[in-house]
Amino acid sequence: MQISTLGVNYCRDPKLKDPKRNLFLLLCQTFGLLAIGLPAIPVGAQDGVWALSSHRITNAPAKVQVAPAPMTREYPATKLKWTPVNTPGDLIHAGIGNHTSAAYYRLKLAFDSGTQRYSIRLGEISDRDQVYFNGEPMASTGTWDAVSPQAYDRIRVYDLPVNAGTGPHELIVQVRNDNNDELGIYRGQIEAGPSRLIWKKYYLEMTAQLALLSAYLTTALYFLFLFVRRRVEREYLYFGLFLVFLVVYHFFRTQLKFELPVEFAPMKKAQYVALVGMVPLFYFFLDAFFRPSRRAFRWTRKALTVLLLLPATGLGLIFLSDRATSWEIWNQRLIQPSWIPFVLACLAILLTNLRKRDARLMILGFLTLLVATILDVLQSQALTNLPTLTPIGLAVFNLGIAGVLANRFVRLNQELALNNESIRRFVPAGFLNLLGREDITATSLGDQVAIDEIAVMFTDIREFTTLSETMTPAENFAFINSYYKRVGPIIRNHDGFIDKYLGDGFMALFPKGAATALAAAIEMQDTLKAYNGFRIQRGYRPIQVGVGIHSGRCILGLVGEQKRIDGTVISDAVNVASRLEKLTQKHSCLAIVSTEAAARLPASHRFRLSDLGRVEVRGRREPVGIMGLEGIQ
Repeated sequence: MQISTLGVNYCRDPKLKDPKRNLFLLLCQTFGLLAIGLPAIPVGAQDGVWALSSHRITNAPAKVQVAPAPMTREYPATKLKWTPVNTPGDLIHAGIGNHTSAAYYRLKLAFDSGTQRYSIRLGEISDRDQVYFNGEPMASTGTWDAVSPQAYDRIRVYDLPVNAGTGPHELIVQVRNDNNDELGIYRGQIEAGPSRLIWKKYYLEMTAQLALLSAYLTTALYFLFLFVRRRVEREYLYFGLFLVFLVVYHFFRTQLKFELPVEFAPMKKAQYVALVGMVPLFYFFLDAFFRPSRRAFRWTRKALTVLLLLPATGLGLIFLSDRATSWEIWNQRLIQPSWIPFVLACLAILLTNLRKRDARLMILGFLTLLVATILDVLQSQALTNLPTLTPIGLAVFNLGIAGVLANRFVRLNQELALNNESIRRFVPAGFLNLLGREDITATSLGDQVAIDEIAVMFTDIREFTTLSETMTPAENFAFINSYYKRVGPIIRNHDGFIDKYLGDGFMALFPKGAATALAAAIEMQDTLKAYNGFRIQRGYRPIQVGVGIHSGRCILGLVGEQKRIDGTVISDAVNVASRLEKLTQKHSCLAIVSTEAAARLPASHRFRLSDLGRVEVRGRREPVGIMGLEGIQ
């Protein structure tokens, strides 16, 4: 009987029950086999008989007997001229057959146990096959007389009959292609051994491929998500799509594709679609990542965009044909030659950006992939005995680029955090809190809020104009910043914030009321005394600072136009506090406080205030009562 599971055909002994192997069972077996270690795989062939071991996998002899076969499916009934041929390998290159022909492989097997269940792995066969065990049909893959490709990149794993004795046994594999470039077992090692080890190895390979494809797909979705969140960074889109095409291409190269309810030809065409898109997408990724500004690169970008018509034409011709040879012809004559300008443009972008660390890392990943590819070519020509390295090189290449992009994203976030921190120094956090905004990016022109009560403080350094004339510009700014460095934290410590710097003075707001403003004024004057002692020691003049405080209702918001926005406070309290500050030159006190602000102090306050009468304030019809802040009891 014949069962097909995961794109692999295998045969069970007719005396045994036929277990239904579905995808769920396959996954269960896969993860169950992961716990078992793989033994070494030596070569097992003596005197032309391939001796199979009951406890390890053995490789077939390097040369296998091959003979031409008729196009009809039949066991070789007459004596044939058998020729030893290196296997795996293309029989057409070995001088046997052509693009539409058939051939026989002959193997002699000996079992070291007559009751052990053995399996054989034949590798990838172009294009269909029929297997005979001791002259009896055992298993097959593909419809023999079909006019379309069947499974020329499908791995064949077959279970050998049980209780057949130790042998030797004859295994004949008849292969046939149909308009294919290869004939026979052209790729993959021929090996056999206990069924549990053969299937375990196969499942582990599938698990590794699934893991790698899952990693690529997860990375692709991550960068596509980044593009959705930040559409200006087109490199995330191109690299995400590049990885999606890479996943599609490699998926249709695995045996997993044979589990899909789709015919072989459409799957191969989908593989060509992914192959066509990968190289151009990688070029557009590099172009968007480095953003070359030279005119030559701009013209190159336009020319390569037009050049996309060439692989698109080749892809259209592939879709119109059902012949595998035609697919390869259009792939080799139209699609692959169109990659050359894209590859050269990629190298030009990387070489012109060698000073950048990201470009050097990408070139290193590219060289890793190139070396792995060259070694695999040498291995395919039997010049080396290394394992397949291209998937490893490709993984290093893609993960390296993903790391570069992720590192760039981290750098952008760090720069954004630094920018936000810088912006906070221009727009006080207290101002944003009063507007009900957590971040400046959430604000917009016209945002405003009405506050029923807020204390406003104005300060000014007396006789600053005369003092500044004795200093250079650099000394002026050093002096002002030295002063603000001492008083700024005091305002924040009393739950206020400086809304505006006014040269040698500033305006501060205290949302919690007049008590916090008065406490800040007292600490400011105490700090000023210590600062003046510091100045006198170094031969500088002491300074005096006037402070005016008023409390009342205000409107706070954002004004300006599209290109320039600033926060402002519209209130009578601002005007009154500014006028009161100027009156400090006539009174000897720490600060002048309006009676309206003093009336809002809690009854238990300990501030010492003296009545200074009433004064006329410009902009007010009624006189304003003022009080001098003398200190705290």
